[in-house]
Amino acid sequence: MDTQVYDDEPPPEPREGWLLVRIYVPELNVHKCLQFPSDKLVWDVKQQVLASLPKINKDLILYI
Repeated sequence: MDTQVYDDEPPPEPREGWLLVRIYVPELNVHKCLQFPSDKLVWDVKQQVLASLPKINKDLILYI
């Protein structure tokens, strides 16, 4: 997997050709910071973001 995840520490600056995605879900008290290659499909990024969360509320999925 070519995604990088940083949970507890600030991420380094995004590398050339990579996108930094910061996620905060207050209902789950989750902070995530992920980096994806810029050529990655949005659908794939969404699936990896959802998979990185500890649990999913079905109502939350409607807003992503």
